[in-house]
Amino acid sequence: MSDIDVNPNIVGGLDALTLVAGMAGKPIAESLFSKFVGNGTMISGAAKIVAAVAVNKFVPGKVGNIGAIAIGADGAEDLIIAFSGKNVTAQGNSGVDF
Repeated sequence: MSDIDVNPNIVGGLDALTLVAGMAGKPIAESLFSKFVGNGTMISGAAKIVAAVAVNKFVPGKVGNIGAIAIGADGAEDLIIAFSGKNVTAQGNSGVDF
């Protein structure tokens, strides 16, 4: 095992705390964005992915990474729900039965 290089980063420079904080912020991002672009649709998913890329580009450091993860994860979820044909309520995932 001594020949294995252990990297404390999980993915490309993101540590576990940043990923956990980003996912903890996902419900907040979902509730904020659903008022403006909806939830669980291709349009809302695309809008959130674009917003995540913008946050990652224009907000520096961990705050930008955390925001981008939160918004991007919600956008990806919206796209998956839209492509699966499931319907979702504006309050979040409470109306989705997988």
